[in-house]
Amino acid sequence: MFSKHIGIYFGIAAGIAASVGVLAFFLAAKYGPALIPSIITPVLSATTASLLALFLLKEPFSLFKLIGLVLALSGLFIFIRF
Repeated sequence: MFSKHIGIYFGIAAGIAASVGVLAFFLAAKYGPALIPSIITPVLSATTASLLALFLLKEPFSLFKLIGLVLALSGLFIFIRF
């Protein structure tokens, strides 16, 4: 699907994105309650992975997957708001 060279670029971009994410996580935990970034990080990671699989890998999308994404994001919103 992808050539070897573009895979290297994706790897470098993933490393940079992961570094920025870890730095943002530590800053959020330092300046606020550590519970909030601890809950946001895995939910948004799973959501991002699901959307990337849908758009880049052309994974089939079903109502069951949509309900799962909506429930995960709704739960995150409810937990943070209240």
